[in-house]
Amino acid sequence: MGHKNNTLILEPGGYALGEYWRMGLPLDNLVDAVTTPMILLVWRL
Repeated sequence: MGHKNNTLILEPGGYALGEYWRMGLPLDNLVDAVTTPMILLVWRL
């Protein structure tokens, strides 16, 4: 949310703040769901 690239995209792209949440939250959950088991798998070896 606070990265300078977001400000460069927000206005020219016509995006609203809610669109960051709508796309970012599911993507974050997906990354968490994949990363957590992978970390556990790798560290057990």
